[in-house]
Amino acid sequence: MSCYKIPDISNFKRFHGRAFNDPFVQKEKEKLSYDLVPMKNGGVGVKVMYMDEEHIFSVEQISAMLLTKLKETAECNLKKPVTDCVISVPSFFTDAERRSVLDAAQIVGLNCLRLMNDMTAVALNYGIYKQDLPAPEEKPRIVIFVDMGHSAFQVSACAFNKSKLKVLGTAFDPFLGGRNFDGKLVDYFCAEIKAKYKLDPKSKVRALLRLYQECEKLKKLMSSNSTDIPLNIECFMNDTDVSGKMNRSQFEELCADLLQRIEMPLLSLMEQTQLKVEDVTAVEIVGGATRIPAVKERIAKFFGKDVSTTLNADEAIARGCALQCAILSPAFKVREFSVTDATPFPISLLWNTEAEDTEGIGSHYHRQTSSFCSQKQFMMSLILNATSRNWKISNRKYLQKGLLVKQNVYVF
Repeated sequence: MSCYKIPDISNFKRFHGRAFNDPFVQKEKEKLSYDLVPMKNGGVGVKVMYMDEEHIFSVEQISAMLLTKLKETAECNLKKPVTDCVISVPSFFTDAERRSVLDAAQIVGLNCLRLMNDMTAVALNYGIYKQDLPAPEEKPRIVIFVDMGHSAFQVSACAFNKSKLKVLGTAFDPFLGGRNFDGKLVDYFCAEIKAKYKLDPKSKVRALLRLYQECEKLKKLMSSNSTDIPLNIECFMNDTDVSGKMNRSQFEELCADLLQRIEMPLLSLMEQTQLKVEDVTAVEIVGGATRIPAVKERIAKFFGKDVSTTLNADEAIARGCALQCAILSPAFKVREFSVTDATPFPISLLWNTEAEDTEGIGSHYHRQTSSFCSQKQFMMSLILNATSRNWKISNRKYLQKGLLVKQNVYVF
């Protein structure tokens, strides 16, 4: 009897909404244990062998498989069917990436009630249980949330009053996370193994992935120990055992350039929100990489106060999504709590005509950090001067002779 299994597929979240020829995709595919191929629509496909046959799945289908497993687990524990959900995405996800995630949920048959920014979910998880928040008419409590996960660094500033929170701003470094620190260790030990054992781990994907796993374990051990930590791998390559060691001081020196990058998103956030360090009541950190002592120290030094770890570093985002789902569902009675998010990117409108000598016209609709969801109404006056031309505006055609003034009111 044969047992078939799809190979482990990881680190695919960032491929949502991207084209196969995107420079980021081309750079990342070299580090993966599975093959990426272009789809017919130009998107990213994952090639795997399943039941002795080659299959190509889109990123949306891969995410749908993960959501299917989560759905089955939830139904098994609840003993009820699951149809609605709230999904979180990084604050820096573009519209295309967000729509791709929604497509994955649709494949599974899940009704996504809301796509929530990661940091907003963390803020909800923090605020809904607080009993000592200021009254609505009083000055809000300002809390900074910092999340450094596997592949990204995100920060947000939130204002809390009783039964409500407002996201004041967000900032991020999409390419700074725990795996970057792992990469520094991998590069160091690759050079050491090559010099000591005449082996090149980067020449074999499996050996490199195994080294990544061991370096991640080493990084975690150094977070709680300042002494030398050994690295031992049996039968690493060509039946050769390899070994090495490193301590926390060496690790911090090795990652000095990464630690310097922590300050930039923090400065950007304070500039966006026009906040001063003394305005901040607390700094909450989540995410696995915030357990690195040097990361904690950098954040604490910037704000001039100790960081707080009252939230579950690994589950804070998931719990926030669960709470938001309960708030939106009529089946649960939850404490009333209002959430006002902020747009991470500015939103602009662009329109043009079919006339050859008429250029597109742009209008700034929402600036960065504007409240979301919100409604804005504006009037657009269109003045066309032509002798005899066909104009197409908002899918409506007008035959022009002379001067036409057309006014339209748009509500978003």
